[in-house]
Amino acid sequence: MPGSETRPLPDLSAWREVGDPLADAAVTALMEADNAGAVHRLLATLEENDDSTPPALPPALHRFIETTDELPDWADEQLILEGQRLFSRHGPAMSAALLCGSLPECYAAADGARVLSFTKRLQRGAQRRIYETAQFLVDVMTPGSFAPKARGLRLIQRVRLIHASVRVLTSRDPNWDVRWGVPVNQEDMLGTQLAFGIAVLDALPRFGIDVNDDEIEGYLHTWRVVGFLLGVHPDLLPVDLPHARALRQAIRTRHMRPSKHGTQLAMSLVDTLSVLVPGTTFDPIVPALVHHVAGSEVAELLEVPKGHVPAVLRGTRVLIEAADELGDASPAMATVASIFSRALIQGLLWVNREGKRAEFRIPTEITQLWGVHV
Repeated sequence: MPGSETRPLPDLSAWREVGDPLADAAVTALMEADNAGAVHRLLATLEENDDSTPPALPPALHRFIETTDELPDWADEQLILEGQRLFSRHGPAMSAALLCGSLPECYAAADGARVLSFTKRLQRGAQRRIYETAQFLVDVMTPGSFAPKARGLRLIQRVRLIHASVRVLTSRDPNWDVRWGVPVNQEDMLGTQLAFGIAVLDALPRFGIDVNDDEIEGYLHTWRVVGFLLGVHPDLLPVDLPHARALRQAIRTRHMRPSKHGTQLAMSLVDTLSVLVPGTTFDPIVPALVHHVAGSEVAELLEVPKGHVPAVLRGTRVLIEAADELGDASPAMATVASIFSRALIQGLLWVNREGKRAEFRIPTEITQLWGVHV
């Protein structure tokens, strides 16, 4: 595989006009056989069903599942296992990094945030969407998740179909402007894949966690596989860490700008995370952690307030003031972030989902490693 130093970056503007032909064809066939109501029913089935395969899928959807049921031939099982072992060791911090860092980074991309806002998927039922994002991370990063018919593989297929359904329905909405590009296009999907992969790795030192080269390679490879399975075109997938960083920076440069959609999504995220974590101690710290994990550039662009750290979490006012001076580099903030990450997982385990779906699931051996209780 060629090194990233000799591989030019793709024309990302062209990829904004490309969706996911395979999944789009399956959803379009369903729409043509019935109407938009059929796609809405599909969305409801995929979102409410926790079985390995939703029941009573139409033939076009069954064909899609059969076609996307295998890993790419370049997938390396040992590298995937290495990436998943990293998550087994540091899952709470990586989950908090995704929710406090990766999601805000996605919201800071104004065009992508427009699609999320347009579909109302995060303002309406924000707790559920955050829950589902965390569950997705756990399911794909659990060892064995990519075995034939395994839960992680099935979940990726469902998410891919949900994206296709949103793409087909949104693109046909008269309020959608074609100048905005294809909804959930290839560039936006790549940006999300990079935010869930490289951005999480970059955030770990802010939790006081050092990662070695083998762990980095394994985690990035795992997310390269996930990106492929989610329908990101192989020509866009990063080949190594420098290439991933270059792609991520190119997307940030092209799309990070203030937008009302991004700010609304970020506020919804902060409010919901404050509710999810048990008790009230962490309420004022959530916005501070967005600044700490996502970085001040992203947090300020999204108009996330600074927040503050309660004295009870640091012991003395001196430590709080030192953290305020040091900002992102503060060891005290790393300690607080680590405490928060475990409380967040505990909150997700206890959350009430209004009886619509199963409770948050983490394998027993992993909850023991993380020191959380079901």
